[in-house]
Amino acid sequence: MDAAREKVMVVLSMNNSIKLLNRLDEVVVFDPLSHEHLREVARLQMKDVAKRLAKKGVALAVTNAALDYVLFESYDPVYGARPIRRWLGFCSGCTDDNPNLLKYSCLMEGNLYAKP
Repeated sequence: MDAAREKVMVVLSMNNSIKLLNRLDEVVVFDPLSHEHLREVARLQMKDVAKRLAKKGVALAVTNAALDYVLFESYDPVYGARPIRRWLGFCSGCTDDNPNLLKYSCLMEGNLYAKP
């Protein structure tokens, strides 16, 4: 981790003025999330989707394969797990007042099942 921090500091010093660097209190370097951590984030996000769908009379069951599909479609190494929620909201149709099960077809390949 120290080597990564040193590289970040070199890049920061090459691209920014000393005045700006002196205003920074601390530089924090994060390790990338593992696949299991990302899957757990996706699982938590899917719980939120399932709760919203349950209010509309739709039950949702999610397999690990479905979570892997969600990660494959939504994960971006630059942004980490942040795009998962946006992708799930877009793909599930939960933002609409009228949930249409045809919108769930994009997830069917990943064994996500929704039933009225």
